[in-house]
Parts: sequence; C-alpha cells; structure tokens
Amino acid sequence: MIKETINFVDIDGNNVSEDLYFHISKTDLIRLRRTDEYKKFEKIQNDVQAMLDKGDNRTDEENEKLSDILLDMLEYLVKISYGKRVSTTNAEGEKVTKFVKNASETEEFINSDEYGELIAALLDDDGNRLLDFIKNLFPADTTKKLLSEDNKQLLDGLTDEQKAYLAQLNK
Repeated sequence: MIKETINFVDIDGNNVSEDLYFHISKTDLIRLRRTDEYKKFEKIQNDVQAMLDKGDNRTDEENEKLSDILLDMLEYLVKISYGKRVSTTNAEGEKVTKFVKNASETEEFINSDEYGELIAALLDDDGNRLLDFIKNLFPADTTKKLLSEDNKQLLDGLTDEQKAYLAQLNK
C-alpha cells in the first residue's frame, strides 16, 4: 500500500494537506487480467517499450507521444488502485484496518483537485517518484515471484533490459 500526502489549495483558497492511499492486491491482479482494461494496459506497456527501444533516436513528436502514453498509464494505475483506509472493530473487539475501494469515491477523486496535484507531483522529480509509486503499488512478492527459478522459462524470454527493470522493482 502506498500513502501519498498531497498539499494543495482548495477552491476556497485554503491550504489543505490530505493523505491518499493506493494499492493493488493479488486478487485485483487476478481480476484485472480478465478484463478489457488489462488489454489496454498491456498495449500501453508495449507502446512505452517500443518508444523506449528507440532511445535517443526519438523525434520530438515521439517524445510527446511517449509522455502522453506514460500519462495514460499513470492515470489508469491511479484509477484501479485508489481507496480508503477504514478502521473497524472485529467481533473480538480488536481494531482492524482495511483498504476499501469504491467506484463512486474513485470517480469523485479523479474529478478533484487532489487528483490533479497527485498527477503533477508524480510526474515531477525526473520520474523517480513515479517509479517508486508504480513499484510499490503491487504486492511485494509479485516481482520476487517473477524473478524466481519457477519462472525461468518466462525470464529466458525477457531482454536484459526487462530483467534489469524487474530486478529494480525488487529493491
């Protein structure tokens, strides 16, 4: 789970600080793989990889397209991972904190000033904050599992650059 603290000025001119929470669970990943949205996400990943493969040979137009694609990817990840921390008391009287996603609250968030500030903050800082955000969205053992010996055949099909990227996600 990721906690992002966003500072912004609301529509009434007040300085506001708000904690936002994001997470993609293993169950989310399983469900996601079965949707058309996942196919869209895979296409975005492929488009990004194709652009990155061009390296310094990209035109200004291609660099602009890459920025648009990265923004689409970021917006998609935020949309599927946004939720709220909710504290409740279980039957034994113990405090339990859960992460809850709600489609109407996500839609409200996407249309808020907080969302705009989050996107701007993640795209600032030469992409380092964005990389950390993406890396920490997924369950910690997801990338470790990808790098395990059990998936040697999968790894054999990856380029060295892709393997290095997965290794970086594991740090």
